[in-house]
Amino acid sequence: MKLLKKFIIIIVLILDSAFSYSQTWHTDGLGDSLWNSSGGTIYVESFHNQGEYLYMGGAFEYIGPLLVNTITKWDGVNWNALSNGVTNTCEVQCLETFNNELYMGGGFWDVDYQSNIKRLAIWNDTNWRGPSIGMPNGPVYDFKVFDNKLFIAGNFGHIGTIAFDKIAAYDGTNWLNVGSMGLWTQALEVFNGELYAGGYWGLRKYLGGTSWQDVPGGPNYWVNDMCVDIVNNFLYVGGAFTQVADTLNSYMAAMWDGFQWNSLGTDLSCDVYYQAMAVYRGDLYVGGCTDTLLNGMPVNYIARWNGTKWDSLGKGANNVVATLEVFKDTLYVGGAFTYVNGNQCAYGLAKWFMPDTSCNYLHAIIYPKNTVYYVKDSIAIQFYNNNAYVDTWQWDFGDGETDTIQKPLHIYYNPGIYNVSVIVNYQNCKDTATTMITVKPCDSLQAFIHTSADTIFYTDINPIPNVIFYSNPNADSWDWDFGDGTTGTGSNNSHKYDTAGTYLVSVIVVYGNCADTAYKTITIINNTGIKDINVKELDFKLYPNPSDNSFTIEAYIAADDKGIIKIYSLKGKLLKELIFKKGSNKTMVHTLGWRKGIYVCNLIINGKVVKSEKMVITK
Repeated sequence: MKLLKKFIIIIVLILDSAFSYSQTWHTDGLGDSLWNSSGGTIYVESFHNQGEYLYMGGAFEYIGPLLVNTITKWDGVNWNALSNGVTNTCEVQCLETFNNELYMGGGFWDVDYQSNIKRLAIWNDTNWRGPSIGMPNGPVYDFKVFDNKLFIAGNFGHIGTIAFDKIAAYDGTNWLNVGSMGLWTQALEVFNGELYAGGYWGLRKYLGGTSWQDVPGGPNYWVNDMCVDIVNNFLYVGGAFTQVADTLNSYMAAMWDGFQWNSLGTDLSCDVYYQAMAVYRGDLYVGGCTDTLLNGMPVNYIARWNGTKWDSLGKGANNVVATLEVFKDTLYVGGAFTYVNGNQCAYGLAKWFMPDTSCNYLHAIIYPKNTVYYVKDSIAIQFYNNNAYVDTWQWDFGDGETDTIQKPLHIYYNPGIYNVSVIVNYQNCKDTATTMITVKPCDSLQAFIHTSADTIFYTDINPIPNVIFYSNPNADSWDWDFGDGTTGTGSNNSHKYDTAGTYLVSVIVVYGNCADTAYKTITIINNTGIKDINVKELDFKLYPNPSDNSFTIEAYIAADDKGIIKIYSLKGKLLKELIFKKGSNKTMVHTLGWRKGIYVCNLIINGKVVKSEKMVITK
């Protein structure tokens, strides 16, 4: 019996030891410590995985006895100097290889004791040089190779004597104007064969030539870094924002899956730093200034998103984590810290290791264009799966038919409810995604028109407000006629009438071979001879907006006026009616149980709509 107990104890100790090693910080095997002769702060700010070597830049002079001057390369065993490096010890902020040469960017000057090399330098494995056209007049923040060109982002207005507005490209021979960003550009990334840029203005996509497009629903503030999950085809963005998709709360980090924005929660409390995002073992890792999550969990400057929530890496670091990179199956971590995991000395550099023992990294998703379709004789439905690089796909369309490609186009002939699934297989791992679609007969397609108000009053003081129109969102196209000679498209429209009158509004809703038409009359009335209501004197306020569960409404009603608040859904359903008495009014509207979306709040004085505001409920 004693022998059995001893055996059990040994097994427990072995398992505990194996588990503790399964997710661990390492500072060994990295050579000697980084240090500065002046004793200043050690700061590792950039990595670049070239395949054979890991390049590292920042603000440091030595690795043990080796003088490297802020830039070095690591082969897994030894560190190597790149000639004399940056000889004024200013920071190296980004690194990239292009045409078999290393490009280095930042705010530095004096490279290899050459005072004419500033902010952008090129290493050919023997010597340093600057761009042939001259130096940028501001710092370089990021590089990305796209379309056989090196794109350069930063906060510069020209390189040499040639004007570039925070973005430029180089094809190996010529420097190219690729557009204007206006304010600093911090991050570049390639996703689904397209180039994206992040910066002060949020997120933009490159359209070619000198054209860029703001990404619809992109982050509402700074984007500092981006990275791509290649297996699952996700684009992660990080920075200093709080929302994506206009109203979806997602603090400091979010994910774009190629079809829609996905929240990564509201727990990150501080910015995700430049160069501080990486996907490792299928999970997203971020560094920055978040020491404690907003839910109270300490993470100490580095956190891991496991698909549902943020988690810590042991005891984290004792100061800012500024850069992350995966090299030879290990996550390299750089920053301004001196310890990791509570008591392990790590001057600016450490490693985090997790064994590859799980298939949890594989995340399959199905994207149909809609969930409701209408069929006359047949309907072809395009399905998408996000996993572009897996080994196989096994589709089941719920009607007895199957397919084995990533993006199948499937034809349904009969109305019904179909459960669709796909099983993806990748390196002996598999994951399943399911969705349900409804196919209805043509005669069930219904066009309708809902409005913020059917009758609009106006005066010289209070001009005609916009009318919000809304129709069936489950359609391919919408052909609007507003009755005043103007037209529109899309399921939602905001339209302004110029003069009083009665207008017959129509919309033709089309889905495949099915179509339906709806009509509504809008009346615009000029209150000639009727007392004008000065909207400014009403002091109308609606806040917070957006909100997740309640709004406060304020308004001042004159002594001889009668005020009413009416809140409608976009489908025209009256959800709330409030009487405002003379004098100052302030009331809270609770929206618990209301669906997330847009609502319309009308202030009506003496039977006339004098103020109309959108209300946005975020959850």
